[in-house]
Amino acid sequence: MRYKAFITAILISLVLAVPCSAKRAAPQKVTPVIYEGTRYEAPTDQMGFVVAIDNTTGKKLWEKRIYKVWFNFWLEKDVQTIYITEMRIENQKLIIRNEKDEYYSLDLRTKNVEKNRAR
Repeated sequence: MRYKAFITAILISLVLAVPCSAKRAAPQKVTPVIYEGTRYEAPTDQMGFVVAIDNTTGKKLWEKRIYKVWFNFWLEKDVQTIYITEMRIENQKLIIRNEKDEYYSLDLRTKNVEKNRAR
């Protein structure tokens, strides 16, 4: 009798331990920025990246990681994702904002990235 109660308790705890799935909505598409013949995009399949595309030919020129997202193994991945939400040009730099309201500037000549204070 105790054996059945023990097995039942184990099975119940296993069922209750199944992780819940906290699926987030797909990220919003960011409006591309066109500057001096180059279109800058933030692809939703590459978190934290910006891609430069020749606006005339459509040829990919380069891509640059703006920030890296580190994932905690114990948390759901989809609640840890941080996508780019906005891009704009200021003083020959691409200003990038993400979902955590963090700002970065990408110097379009040198491709150097700097993290900025909130604007």
